[in-house]
Amino acid sequence: ATRLDAELASARARAAEATAKVDKELAELAAARTAAVAKASPQHVAHYQRVLEAQKGQEAIAAVVKDVCQGCSLKV
Repeated sequence: ATRLDAELASARARAAEATAKVDKELAELAAARTAAVAKASPQHVAHYQRVLEAQKGQEAIAAVVKDVCQGCSLKV
């Protein structure tokens, strides 16, 4: 049982380390998003949020080539 206890403790430590790493990355991404939102116009942020919700969390950004959105083909 002690060997299993040691393996379990080791696995828990690895899981805690991985969780901490992911939590740190999520915090960094949230900070980057907050900074980007602060630089954008409220109108653009609101539009982005509407598109993101309509895409059910998928990509909400598309390239614009010669004034044409490559996601929806509308002239912008």
